[in-house]
Amino acid sequence: MKITPIFIFSLPRSGSTLLQKIIMSHTKIASISEPWILLPLLYLKNNKGHVTEYSQNTASKAIDDLINNLPNGVDDYNESIKLFSNNIYKKLCSKGEIYYLDKTPRYYLIMREIAEIYPDAKFIFLFRNPLEIYSSILHSFLNNNFFKLAHYDVDIKYGPKLLSDGYTLLKNKSLLVTYENLINKTDENLVKIFKYLELDTDIDEIKNIFFKKDLKGKMGDNIGTKKYNSISKLSLNKYKNTFNNIFRYYHIKNYIKMFDSEYLKLIDINKQNLYYSIKLKNINILYSIFDLINYFLGKINLFFKLNLFFGKNRLKNKSFLS
Repeated sequence: MKITPIFIFSLPRSGSTLLQKIIMSHTKIASISEPWILLPLLYLKNNKGHVTEYSQNTASKAIDDLINNLPNGVDDYNESIKLFSNNIYKKLCSKGEIYYLDKTPRYYLIMREIAEIYPDAKFIFLFRNPLEIYSSILHSFLNNNFFKLAHYDVDIKYGPKLLSDGYTLLKNKSLLVTYENLINKTDENLVKIFKYLELDTDIDEIKNIFFKKDLKGKMGDNIGTKKYNSISKLSLNKYKNTFNNIFRYYHIKNYIKMFDSEYLKLIDINKQNLYYSIKLKNINILYSIFDLINYFLGKINLFFKLNLFFGKNRLKNKSFLS
């Protein structure tokens, strides 16, 4: 049986696990947590974006040479990746499903390549207020501490532009959903989603069973799935209480000024309104100093890649790091 992939393209902390659980509640759709399978496969050709023991710089040259010697070059290489990933997807569809839903947030880094390999796949873009994403990353992953924020620099600084560029490239064959609309106009959005997937469904039944779906993996939003057993509006506008001391206030205002306007246009958010939605509520200078120090320590850590030498998985004694 032919399996068609569905890809959710989003940034981390955009509500993609909620959307995934809703969609996979349909009997014709299989899914597990976050596969990540296509990221390492498609990054094999890259000479950057890796830290390896075997030297990725050398490997990328060898793989490029391999591709050039294939009868049809990169087309043969991509076809082989498709055959491999298709085989994985098929094995995960064990109950007669016709779709496999792959939800891996950092696929926004390889959207163009995925679209080339899977031109007939279904692409669902999930957008969310960028300040909600930033706030959720701080609280969910970082215990509200700026020190390790640099680990999510790619998501916060570059992700929005990459995601909006990907949608511009694929909008004629994809569906755009916003987290806010999914929460506020659930039925309307579910009808739109399943119509796009060409599947009949009972929306009320989907809403009643989605929170019981088992993602069968360690990845994904285990926080939200444990906290909420229904579609909840409690997660909206939390960012207004996150960026509330002096440092955070000016930091996020500067972030909004530099933010990609195309992303905001796609989700119908006015940059000026977003800018003025931030209010200074806490003038305790000590909290600001603490945040400021941690923020710059994190930047130093990122710049010098100190985590490679001092982190849990430090690699300072390896010979071929690249």
